[in-house]
Amino acid sequence: MPERRKLYTGEESAGRGLLHLRIAAIVSLLLTAVFIHFFNRAKHDAALAAVNPFAGDPFDAVGSFGIQLGFICATLAVIRAFRTDLKTESLSNRYTYAIRSMAVSQLAIIVTMLANAIALVRYSSQWIGTESGNDLAVITGGLFLLASLFSYYLMRLARRREVCSQNPLRQRQMVPFLILLGLLCLYPAVWRDGTAGAILSAIAGMLVMFFSVALLSKAMFPCPDIPEKDLIDDLTGIFRDLTSRAGFLPRRADMIQKRAGSPRFRGITDFFNPRLHEWNLLALIALLMGFSIAFAEIFGDGAAAGFGRALLVGVVFIVLESAGVFLGYALLRRFLGIVRSA
Repeated sequence: MPERRKLYTGEESAGRGLLHLRIAAIVSLLLTAVFIHFFNRAKHDAALAAVNPFAGDPFDAVGSFGIQLGFICATLAVIRAFRTDLKTESLSNRYTYAIRSMAVSQLAIIVTMLANAIALVRYSSQWIGTESGNDLAVITGGLFLLASLFSYYLMRLARRREVCSQNPLRQRQMVPFLILLGLLCLYPAVWRDGTAGAILSAIAGMLVMFFSVALLSKAMFPCPDIPEKDLIDDLTGIFRDLTSRAGFLPRRADMIQKRAGSPRFRGITDFFNPRLHEWNLLALIALLMGFSIAFAEIFGDGAAAGFGRALLVGVVFIVLESAGVFLGYALLRRFLGIVRSA
């Protein structure tokens, strides 16, 4: 009888832990949505844009890559949290990478808000004394506080679930992180002038975002990165669940699998298999994202500066976006358990 009670208590505790994990994943996604909304509104709302000191690079590039990284990781956290159940193999491993994904999404917010705060201090004359400027400052501080508190909660959740987590302020990664923030504090405004300056400033913002998040992530979770189940396993599991629950999908799924396994298509599927050729599919994704952002930048704002100018803008955005995708993946792929070896 005591053994049964112990087993029941353990299952009940695990069930509550899983519920907390799923609620945290939803909160992480909601905070990221607020972050994205604030970023877009600060750039496109006429009143806010007129006094926005972080609308220019390198500060804008920090936020631009931050909203992408935050959204991807918050979505990944939701997928992993809701794919996990009490019967999942290596439950602790699943918890580890779900919590890590949430942490990266929140660190993207924190780093962006710190960059915003630096811009607000450096160019205070641009916004102080205006109602819109006060709104920018209040929302920046509020988002920083919310993301910081939620990150602290994630660390406590990681400790309760016996996932590696330590005090980031005691880690050696804090020194290079502070150096990166110092770069934003001292970045000369004249370096932003001209096409070459704009590209250099965007690169600087990209480096600050990804290296800062990578450093802070390692400080929060310094344990080895050995995923037993990667993103491909999660997506494959979702696909199998969908095909088993929808009556017409299994036949379609079988047909797709047969065609993918045929000699005609096997070379293509192997070429884009991340476990066989890790960077090929990433290159395709990076180019697609680059083309999408370049298209939105050229036509979304009603740009009409001529074909030559549009072509230059498009090429720059494609190259920068692709570079950002590769950099973020290289720095965080093991930490997030995106892909493991074949």
